[in-house]
Amino acid sequence: MELYPKIRSKEDLLNHFGSSKKLEINDLKQMKNLLKMNIPLEVWEDASNRNLLQFNQELVKRTNKLKLQHSSKLGLIYLVSFLTSLIELDLFSNCIFEISPISKLQNLQILKLSQNYFANISALEQLTELTELQLANCGISSFILALPNLVKLNICENPLKDQSGLKYSPKLQYLDLSRIDTINLDSTIYSYQS
Repeated sequence: MELYPKIRSKEDLLNHFGSSKKLEINDLKQMKNLLKMNIPLEVWEDASNRNLLQFNQELVKRTNKLKLQHSSKLGLIYLVSFLTSLIELDLFSNCIFEISPISKLQNLQILKLSQNYFANISALEQLTELTELQLANCGISSFILALPNLVKLNICENPLKDQSGLKYSPKLQYLDLSRIDTINLDSTIYSYQS
C-alpha cells in the first residue's frame, strides 16, 4: 500500500479513512498527514460542501500556532483555512503554489511563507492583523498590499518590480530587500529599512 494513495474523489477520501459518512479531523497529526497526501482542491471542496468534512471544534479553538516546514508533498493548504484561531502560521519551504485559503485566517499575526512559489499574494490583503510577514524567495514581482499593522516584512530574493504597498504599512519598522535588483525600485523604499 502506498504511503500517500491517489485520492481523486470524495468517495476515495472516505474509503481511505474507513468511513462512508464523514471524515472528522480530530488532531493536528491527522491534518498534517492529510495535507501531505496532496488531495485535489475539488475533492476537499466537494466533501466540505456536502458536510462530509468536519473539524473537531475543540481542535479549532485550541490551535493558535501551526508549523509545517520542508515538505515536498505539501502543495495545497485548503485544510489550514479551517483553523480560524491561528495566530501564527509557518509554512516555510514547501511546494505551495496557491495561498488563497489563508485569507480566511483573520486572526493571523505572524505568517511565514518563504521558499514556496506563488505569484499572487492578493489573498493576504484580508489579513489586516498581520505584524510579521515572510515572503522570501517566492517569485513575487509586486507588493501592493495594504497591511496597516505590519511591523516586519521579508521579501528578499524576489523579482520585485512594484513595492507600492509599502506606503500603506505605516507601522513597518523592519524590511528585508536583500538580493533584489533595486535599480527598478522607487527610492522611497529605503526610508523603511533599518
